[in-house]
Amino acid sequence: IEELTLVFEKLLQIAEAEAGARRRSFTPVALDVVAADVVELYEAVAEAQEAVLRHEPADEVQLPGDRDLLAGALANLLDNALKYAGPRAVIHVGTQELPDGVRLIVQDNGPGVPAAELARLGTRFHRLSPDDAPGHGLGLASVQAVVALHGGRLRFENAAPGLRAVIELPRPNR
Repeated sequence: IEELTLVFEKLLQIAEAEAGARRRSFTPVALDVVAADVVELYEAVAEAQEAVLRHEPADEVQLPGDRDLLAGALANLLDNALKYAGPRAVIHVGTQELPDGVRLIVQDNGPGVPAAELARLGTRFHRLSPDDAPGHGLGLASVQAVVALHGGRLRFENAAPGLRAVIELPRPNR
């Protein structure tokens, strides 16, 4: 029953984000600070797995958004990198300022994802290896919904080796 409750809560969160229910609570968010906070939160987990987290700070970039949702999306990407990249992985988390917005990047040096599967990442209930790790295939779908709520785009790339997850968020029209 607890597992079913978790699935329903995650589906509700995705539906709320897709419906734009939380857009009205947007405030200026310093994305580089969010990235630093999420990395700090996961340092103990990474250390326990003998993984290395590298935060690559950038200039302060502020965009309107929901800080908690963006932090949760970034945490989900980092959690996946730690879960699937394998022991002693090296994971880079950073922000890049763009002329028309900002890019948040989580990149690992693990085995990566087959090219044919990259487009399916973020699809609800889709899991590459259902038996390898616990989960329901909703984490990346929730990241996708949060990014869409913020008018952005989520994409995955082969990092050779590893996987690169990129969130691109636009600057609001002035």
